[in-house]
Amino acid sequence: MKKKTIKKGRLSTYVTIALAGVSLVAVGFSAWVIQNVDTKEVGDVTIQVAGTDNQSVTFQDVTMIDDTFVLDAELGDVTAPIVIDEGNTVGEDLLLSYSFSFEKSKAAAFKGVSYRLVDKTTDSSLKTYLEANEDLVVFPGQFTALDETGSTYFPLVPHDAISSAGEIVTSTYYFKVNKTSWVLRDGTNHNLKVSLSETSTGSGEDLVNLIKVTVDAYLEWGSKFDGVNPSRYGEGVSATLDSNFATAQAVVDTLNTLKENINSKKFAFEISHIPTHTVTLS
Repeated sequence: MKKKTIKKGRLSTYVTIALAGVSLVAVGFSAWVIQNVDTKEVGDVTIQVAGTDNQSVTFQDVTMIDDTFVLDAELGDVTAPIVIDEGNTVGEDLLLSYSFSFEKSKAAAFKGVSYRLVDKTTDSSLKTYLEANEDLVVFPGQFTALDETGSTYFPLVPHDAISSAGEIVTSTYYFKVNKTSWVLRDGTNHNLKVSLSETSTGSGEDLVNLIKVTVDAYLEWGSKFDGVNPSRYGEGVSATLDSNFATAQAVVDTLNTLKENINSKKFAFEISHIPTHTVTLS
């Protein structure tokens, strides 16, 4: 998939990378086959840099790496009673990835990078629905207002992941995040992976050393499905999933309701340097 990049996104300017033709949800719900199959529909996802008057740290090379997720049956799942469409060559894809960089020389002013989800609908209907139905699907983030006191915002890159000299202290770490909380994880049971690496741009006198942040964000099936793909209903994979629905059709009906409420509705990942508060990994 072709990367789409914006150079030198500054914190002083509200920047949106509009990714034309990219999916918010390439919903495969109608391809969860009991009888008939319909065409999947798509929406948009964006990444944006929040506006602030402080320019001590600015972001460069803000890039969506993997800009599509698919809520569908697992590829190759041909076990009754719910199976994937024979013509579907994608299947479930719950990963979204993006990256950005900032200058290593700015590390002394670095206080951490916050992250949140932004509902791009005009009536906040996506946020309202997802927060009320986290038992169906869990998005990897929070639709919270940025709070510079540090009481609510999510620290995507905590202050002590990078030393004041610009050295990477912790190169990879993991979070479990939902609509109300976030916790550090040890690499298991997480839905957000953050990787830090060193890179550079230019050469000679124009050489600029950078710290690159790569984020892998995973959607998760909610507790109503016991965290497993709903297509596994009736296969004995999850007793909870099987007991929560009377029939396979009831599973598909629930998925179609989810589709109706989130399909083609846009959201954004928003990143921001918060200079007034320090959040740490420790």
